[in-house]
Amino acid sequence: QADSAATLEMARESHAANRKGSKAQKERLERTSAGGDYDQEERMLMAAAVVVSRARRAVSDRLGFSCSGGVAPTKQLAKLGCGLHKPNQQTVVLPRHIDGLLQDLPLDRLQGLGGKEGKQLISRLGVTTAGELGALTPDDLVRAGAA
Repeated sequence: QADSAATLEMARESHAANRKGSKAQKERLERTSAGGDYDQEERMLMAAAVVVSRARRAVSDRLGFSCSGGVAPTKQLAKLGCGLHKPNQQTVVLPRHIDGLLQDLPLDRLQGLGGKEGKQLISRLGVTTAGELGALTPDDLVRAGAA
């Protein structure tokens, strides 16, 4: 829960594309919710967030459009993060916050599970959230015809 709250707080702090870095952002970069340093992967994601922020600003300056951005270890998570905070905001999903983010996420928000086939699969599995899906065993998936 605390990690998810920290991710949401970081997302709120970084949402304004025209802001170069608030005091709170700079302080957060110096520590994590656990009190330690960011690992190499998290530093890379933060660097990517700077690139995305600059790209969003360029789109705004040159074209006059606003856009949202998501930065995460995978494309699927980046798209999910981007969709969480719209319009004109940016979300960084750190690896340590993925479980908390997905725990209560409705399965139809995941790519491939929103259409008719996805609804049928969700019905066969008897789950509604990504957390529930993650708790299933491989045998559960085979019995439901999902594997």
